[in-house]
Amino acid sequence: MDSEPHEDSVERVVGEWRAQRPDEDFTAMALFGRLSRIVMEQRAIFNHRHDSVGLTLSDFDVLATLSRAPGNTLSAGEIANGSLLTLGAVSMRIDRLARDGKVTRSRSSEDRRIVLVSLTDRGRELIDGIHPCHVQALGRLLADLSAEELAALGPLLRKVEMSIQAHGAEAREYPMGVEQQDSGG
Repeated sequence: MDSEPHEDSVERVVGEWRAQRPDEDFTAMALFGRLSRIVMEQRAIFNHRHDSVGLTLSDFDVLATLSRAPGNTLSAGEIANGSLLTLGAVSMRIDRLARDGKVTRSRSSEDRRIVLVSLTDRGRELIDGIHPCHVQALGRLLADLSAEELAALGPLLRKVEMSIQAHGAEAREYPMGVEQQDSGG
């Protein structure tokens, strides 16, 4: 890695904004721009990797979540809670994975309204085969960070996440800075 990294597009864009609006603080914009770029790049890399075995990163997430569960079985809601997916995204993935023979669906014996999703032997074999390489490839993406940097980054990102959760409602309702226009003419 270069000792002095070159300016990248996030820094360039923030620099352009600072030149236009020197009275505004672009710290948060720079941070969220960087986080967005990181997530988009990581997802693109891993969707490409998983495509070679007929999965998307989201499919992998469902299979990995099921592989951690007792009996390799969860409801769709439990999969959503234990993964990085919404309930709607989980439902779409379950349909696809069931068609491909990687999961099965069954009704709960305790509550027939609940559909349980289980790994098949084929799904278990697949996730067991690719999971170690997935974890190693994730580690490769962070190879230029020291152990100390990684140890510091985790808690900081958790603090960012907690701050977003604590202030999300306030940010949603924050004024736009312009009066709402009457669309009626």
